[in-house]
Amino acid sequence: MKTTLLAEQQISQAKVRLMNAPEWRWMAGILMMGETKFVSGKDAKIQTAATDGLNETYNREWMANLDVEEVKFVVLHEGFHKMFRHLFVWRNLWDDNPQLANIACDVVINTQYLHGKPGIKFVKGGVHMEEYADAMKWNAKSIFDALKKKGTGQGAGHDSHDWEAARDLTPAEAKELEKQIDAAIRQASLAGDMLNGMPRGIKEMLVPEVDWKSLLAEFVKTQCTGDDKQTWRRPHKTYLAHDLYLPTPYSDTVGKIMVAIDTSGSIGDEALSYFLGHCQHLVNEVNPDGVNIVWWGGGVVGVDSFERGNLNNLASAVKPIGGGNTDPSCIPAWMKKEKREYVAAVVLTDGEFDCRAVGQWDIPVLWLVVNNGDTGSIPVGVTVKVKELNG
Repeated sequence: MKTTLLAEQQISQAKVRLMNAPEWRWMAGILMMGETKFVSGKDAKIQTAATDGLNETYNREWMANLDVEEVKFVVLHEGFHKMFRHLFVWRNLWDDNPQLANIACDVVINTQYLHGKPGIKFVKGGVHMEEYADAMKWNAKSIFDALKKKGTGQGAGHDSHDWEAARDLTPAEAKELEKQIDAAIRQASLAGDMLNGMPRGIKEMLVPEVDWKSLLAEFVKTQCTGDDKQTWRRPHKTYLAHDLYLPTPYSDTVGKIMVAIDTSGSIGDEALSYFLGHCQHLVNEVNPDGVNIVWWGGGVVGVDSFERGNLNNLASAVKPIGGGNTDPSCIPAWMKKEKREYVAAVVLTDGEFDCRAVGQWDIPVLWLVVNNGDTGSIPVGVTVKVKELNG
């Protein structure tokens, strides 16, 4: 049914409704990202809807013929294109065959994430191919290859994509856009209830696998290095020789670091030894006052303490026999009870716990989740997925 609302009003209302819907509120950051533009006329470059990877463009005349549920579908569809970075990740597909690239990306969104969802309705021309519904098996590239092999595009999809605009981005602009998209996706992890309704495949985007060794090194060196200061009590000898009375720079000593290790059996002795050996190397560089290896499961089950002067023995720490529940909230509770103070914490775990129930942490914390743990992005500190510790 033709609407009496302006296109601007249609899009605005659709986004508000989606952000208030429990099943879609996790998309809020993506829906609000970029500019929303409108064009008119049969000669306009965009005849339906499009995105350049950041901004959205809608054709007023086309929008006028959509009902509320169709508008919500279109808004979500463009949002998914941005979230999945389709215009950047699959640019090579567009170079090969623009029509098939459009269809393949549309099928991923429509078939795997929007088909059958309540409160939205496919627009005319919306592509759905049930044979590609398995998101664990099919992505845009594999769908593109399958369609190309069949020799058919089966339509052109309801929207178009501004691949040229995406191509024109400089490397610096593309990197900045990546940061914006990451920030928008991670907004969903700031409140636990926003994760409800989020498909598992998208939850994985919140916790990408990275080079854990590089990130651990960055974390330790950033969080655990003493503040650079200056003192006037000891004049700088180099400048004093030239009759310049300037302060001598110095660094505060670093406090203690905690390395909290999950005692569940999924972290093998060999991998653990490799991890502790890497921690040893970093500790030697930072030289903290001490390191506590805290073993935990349902509670804290053991502590190995290494003070300055004895930091070369980290690898000698022996994991106690674990078992029982996995409750990371026991760590900050133990810190408070035992009045333990640390400048930062690194937590090694298999992630088999409710990521929303990790307790109250008052220090920087890095979570290393190994063996493909199912936890989402933990709302405290930084979460990193680690496929193999010794890989």
